[in-house]
Amino acid sequence: MSRELCRESGEELIGEGYIVGGRYPRQATIVLFILLYKFHSHNRYCGYCKVLEQEVFDPGNAFTAVFVWEICLDRLRMSDTARRGLAKEIHSYKGISPTKEQLEARACRYGGPDPDADKSPFYFRWKLLLRSHTVFRSQDETRGTWHFPLYVAQSFALIDLAFLILSFALLMPRDLSLAEQLSRNLLRSASVFLVWLSLLALLLFVWHRLLARLHRQMLGSQTVDAFCWKFVPIRYRILEAMSLASGYKLIGMDLNYTAGAKQ
Repeated sequence: MSRELCRESGEELIGEGYIVGGRYPRQATIVLFILLYKFHSHNRYCGYCKVLEQEVFDPGNAFTAVFVWEICLDRLRMSDTARRGLAKEIHSYKGISPTKEQLEARACRYGGPDPDADKSPFYFRWKLLLRSHTVFRSQDETRGTWHFPLYVAQSFALIDLAFLILSFALLMPRDLSLAEQLSRNLLRSASVFLVWLSLLALLLFVWHRLLARLHRQMLGSQTVDAFCWKFVPIRYRILEAMSLASGYKLIGMDLNYTAGAKQ
């Protein structure tokens, strides 16, 4: 009997619509924010390891390996907020391969507070969810980037979409008597619908921010190759200060696309 009374008053629809349309999608997007942060950390560390695996320099008799991860990470964070980005590190670079011009074309494109690699049209970010992983090949990373962030984002997008459709269906009248009940209380039903639209607008805004991060990790300044190129001038300057930068070069780096990397 109490369930029927709730149905007649419309409270069940209001309650279910709020829970399905509001709480669950927000929890899902919060989890996705955390996962994208971890993907960012993963790409950053893998980019640094990529530098270590490919660099060659004269260690002399004192060192066989120089890791200095925390120092390089601190300098990278400083360059990400500095107006000139990595300009100071690149200016002091005197390595053999890549050349200074090649390094500048790559590192400047990825470095600084507003890198060119992250600039994309508004609609392009939304198209990421509909694209196959095979198209995620930047001019620098011709082998493509890892695809797990894309798969995770697509899964959460489907979950959010399902809950939004379900919540909208719950808000709609399911019989004539209920439609008459809602029409008698038009202000209440309109308020519920406005709440649903507000939650939808908030969800779209959050997803726009999420997709901006996804674009940076798939095609922009937070791919593995992007971090690799940003760490090169930082590593070189530290090795130069330790008198270990003689003959510095990277082996195995693909420099064929340098001319087209700077847009």
